[in-house]
Amino acid sequence: MTNRVLVTALVVALTLVGNTPLHAQIITYNPEVSYNKVFVHTDNFGASYLDTLALAYKSVRSEQTQLEILNDLAYYWHTRNLNLSRDYTLQGIEKAARLQDTLWEGRFKATLGAVLLRMEQLDSALYVLKTARSMVARQDLPFLLTQIGYVYERRGELGTAADYALEALKISESNEDTHGQATAHSDLSNLLWKQGKFEKGLDYGLKSLDLFEQAGLNSLDYDFTLYVVGNNY
Repeated sequence: MTNRVLVTALVVALTLVGNTPLHAQIITYNPEVSYNKVFVHTDNFGASYLDTLALAYKSVRSEQTQLEILNDLAYYWHTRNLNLSRDYTLQGIEKAARLQDTLWEGRFKATLGAVLLRMEQLDSALYVLKTARSMVARQDLPFLLTQIGYVYERRGELGTAADYALEALKISESNEDTHGQATAHSDLSNLLWKQGKFEKGLDYGLKSLDLFEQAGLNSLDYDFTLYVVGNNY
């Protein structure tokens, strides 16, 4: 069976099972590109996609690619099923540690921090996230800093949360990371709204929407930003 047929079969299976638009990543069986991130502009897809991706994960030979898929499974499940997300994350940490891959271990810890945050285990989340900071690459820092900021926001420490959002924005700008910039502007808009600084919050919110739309990013973060902009109005 050719690579094209295998990819087509997976696309059909996803469409039939989920009966939803196909988004996010697709597994291929090309030995040179086994994980083809076709749909990178949205995280708004059905759980059936993740079920299919989990089945396909075991067929990938490259351990590095397996780590990448595991991290996506862990992160994208964390808005749908926290326990399953945590299980995938712990699998990833164990696998990365066994491979002595510090970078991926740090990335999984960042994802674990996001999971623990949603579980309201704020102290544990903050500890894991701060431990991961020295392990990840610069390109990973905006996500990590954003999660740390969320912990402080949940604690009611809005000033500290804003400091982390500003740091995430600065690094995203230097990385030319549009999604990171859009997310940071959105977070600052939300924090300013909570402080009653509506005009400034609106400016950050509108800038965030502009960045999301320029890049064609249709994500849950974009949806949240629409809500925040409405609040600031």
